[in-house]
Amino acid sequence: MTKQPKGAAKAATKPKPPAAASTAAKALAAAPQEAHLDALLGQALAAAFPGIDRAKIRHQTTLTVRIGHQEKTFDAKAEWEGSGRADILIFHEDRCLAVVEVKRTTVKLALDDAAQAQSYANQFTPRPPLLIVTNGLETITYDSATGERWSAGSDAEKAVAKLLENATAVAAANMKWAVEVLLGPGADIWPGVVRDRTRELIARQTAPAGQGRKPFAEGLKLPRDATQKVLARLRAGVRFVLVDGPPLVGKSNVLRELAETTQTSEEFAVLFMRGGSTGLYQSIANILSSALEWEVTPDNVRQWLRRLSRFGRGPTLILAIDGLEPGNAMARDLEELADAGFGEKVRIVASIDDARRILFTGNNRNRTAINDQGAETVTVGPLSADEFKWAQDALTAAEIRFQPGALHSADYRAPWVLRVLYDGLVSMPGYDPKKGFFMMPATLGLAVIDHTRTSFEDQVEVEHAYGLLARDYIDDVGEEPAGLALARSYAFVIRRAALSPASEACLGQLETNGWLTRYRNDDGLDLVAPTAPELFISELARAMSEALEQRAQDDPIAAAYWMAERLEATCFSDLIGAQAIRDLVNRTGGLNWRIIETLLAIEPETHQVNDTTVAFKAPDGRLVDLRVQEGRAWLVDKAGRQRSPAIDFEGETLKSYARLTPWMMLGQLAALPMAIDENPENRVDARLLFEVGQAPLPLLRDTGEKIGHLVHDFGDVSLLCRDNGVIEPTTAAMVRLLRSNWPYVDGWIDAAIDSGSLPLVNRIMIALSAIGSTVPSRSDWARSALADRVNPAIGALIDAQAKQAGAA
Repeated sequence: MTKQPKGAAKAATKPKPPAAASTAAKALAAAPQEAHLDALLGQALAAAFPGIDRAKIRHQTTLTVRIGHQEKTFDAKAEWEGSGRADILIFHEDRCLAVVEVKRTTVKLALDDAAQAQSYANQFTPRPPLLIVTNGLETITYDSATGERWSAGSDAEKAVAKLLENATAVAAANMKWAVEVLLGPGADIWPGVVRDRTRELIARQTAPAGQGRKPFAEGLKLPRDATQKVLARLRAGVRFVLVDGPPLVGKSNVLRELAETTQTSEEFAVLFMRGGSTGLYQSIANILSSALEWEVTPDNVRQWLRRLSRFGRGPTLILAIDGLEPGNAMARDLEELADAGFGEKVRIVASIDDARRILFTGNNRNRTAINDQGAETVTVGPLSADEFKWAQDALTAAEIRFQPGALHSADYRAPWVLRVLYDGLVSMPGYDPKKGFFMMPATLGLAVIDHTRTSFEDQVEVEHAYGLLARDYIDDVGEEPAGLALARSYAFVIRRAALSPASEACLGQLETNGWLTRYRNDDGLDLVAPTAPELFISELARAMSEALEQRAQDDPIAAAYWMAERLEATCFSDLIGAQAIRDLVNRTGGLNWRIIETLLAIEPETHQVNDTTVAFKAPDGRLVDLRVQEGRAWLVDKAGRQRSPAIDFEGETLKSYARLTPWMMLGQLAALPMAIDENPENRVDARLLFEVGQAPLPLLRDTGEKIGHLVHDFGDVSLLCRDNGVIEPTTAAMVRLLRSNWPYVDGWIDAAIDSGSLPLVNRIMIALSAIGSTVPSRSDWARSALADRVNPAIGALIDAQAKQAGAA
């Protein structure tokens, strides 16, 4: 607790002055502002220093103090006119004797008046030995070293001289007063201090363009709708706002945008801070000590927050905590702050992977004090359509643009993917936005792994540790709860129980350096998640390639089936599998064609969904169970009890797709020019695309997000609409093949038409349409091929397919 000067409480509760004093007060109040101040000061000096020659005392109405790297000047007369209070320095024979806190006669003296004067006194060496507080009706003098009441006595001159002599020997100022008052409610310094600190911390966490490895990238800011939702809740008076969502979805950027949006705000001043293992008060103390070059303690901060939270004017302090971990010291301090109660002028915005872990105790039944304070949650997910358009605008400023169709690509809705692509482009030797723009494909390909391996080539230890985690991920083939299986299809998570001793040994260092996060899911499983997913994809492909090589030595067919099954429900399975085969070719010097043929033999399947329970991810990230039976569906709880009204499909059949991964891998692999021998006609990529292009359904990964693909259904055949653009990796690989100078490309198109495969010809139509609008050197040829051959062929095939579907 802060030590208050003795006698202050009595001064604040003294009875009303007699009538004569009241008359004097009215006279003073009626005087002009400056004259009023001088009169009050004269009365105070007469009361504090009776018997001292006034000619030996002078006063100074401006005060300049140094706060960290800045200087702040206080003008007593301006303060008096604006707020009815002023701080004035008193000198006795050129020695600073006292700081006087003067208040209007209509204002009672309060407990913290001496504290305000003390804070200014602390800025001087030697410190003024006396503090005087007055409102013209009563004057109290304190010893600045002890806080005790002081009286000059009969021999005032000698008493003052002794005080000044002792002041020279007084130790360093008690900075607790300065922290609590200079940064407290009565001063206007703290908003600038916290904003400066926020700018510094964000700058330290921002990597130069193209260098990555820090939360933020110079030149890349992705506006999020969640930021506006947070601001709306703060303006509505919510004291705790929790920004939650899975790792790498952009929660940190929401806090950064909040801080930058309010840099000049009169409503809020944001202090951005990391949510590490250090407690809240200690973290703020460290921040202020660094910013102010003062020794600030957690107790100082605790008192400051309590006082500031109930002050009536000035901006509201927002503590923006990035990466709050339930159960650690920071979370415990927040719970203490909430439990003790605090005013509305201090609010908390914290990012967290799962807000429920901070709102409820371990059994998820009892509410925490933070919950009782009316905490609200803003969930951050993949980029919405509007947010992706904003991201496109941001990237356009760096002359990075997307091919048509990128809006329909689920891959680009992940903020970390855009960051990886941005870093990859701006770090290229030839990157110069002044010379023209760079066009990004509408779907993600193996180039992202190429860039990752280049940018992380000096992070040998991290690559090694991720490699260990990747092997553990591959080896963890036991039965898994539905929640974990679903999570693995959207992100990379590894069961803690499945980690090898070597991986366990790496966890602490990875977490300390920000390469990994740990959490517990709804099923009570302890999980770890890498925070550099692009590097984990690369290492997972490398580990898969090594395992594939070992298995293929005994049985390449069984090895191919094993890889297809192991990656079936894995996030970015097509990239991982294609890169694994690519790594195998690079390591062994040849393509194992039996592996390729086996993957081609595992054709995609379509199943009708009926009389079953399906788990899926709701928009807020929760795991939801849907019971489907007899053409209707309804939500159920874990015990199978109905939780929602049934929805009738009105004759529509619910479908699910299986075994997509093998052909999706081959579609990605086909984007690489490949030949079996020197014969230019014998291209592996062309053969793969001819086979994989006949898939009767879209070869797209399910990311759990409803992006809005346009699809034409013809019975058992589902075709992606041309209006989507090139959003399928297989079709993107066709674009590369058809725009090349391969002399047999026209014969390949004719063979595709002769095959009678509607899906294959539809994919060629989409690819040629993209080439006709984006590749000037091949546009005329592409338009001609469309008009003369492909469009007539696809029309006939659609008519035939429609008749077949109608007959069925």
